[in-house]
Amino acid sequence: MLDIDSAYGVARAAAAGVDGIAVGIQTLIKRLHENGRLKSIDERREKLKIRRVIEGRRLEVLHLPADVLEHSMVEKPAQSAHLK
Repeated sequence: MLDIDSAYGVARAAAAGVDGIAVGIQTLIKRLHENGRLKSIDERREKLKIRRVIEGRRLEVLHLPADVLEHSMVEKPAQSAHLK
């Protein structure tokens, strides 16, 4: 699960030195859903974020498969190797 607001903030900071992020947070969530990247959504509330209690706090998070993060971490070293 992913706290989308925190993750988006980190992604924006990381992309600040490059081209930045071209879409807003709601568009990003919608595109993740359209591409089948979300493992579950809150159908009852008709929301793409799901509610979970994490460390005693109720949060709205995105439910992504673990391999999404693994895939992005694996790509970075491979891309760096091509630049050298």
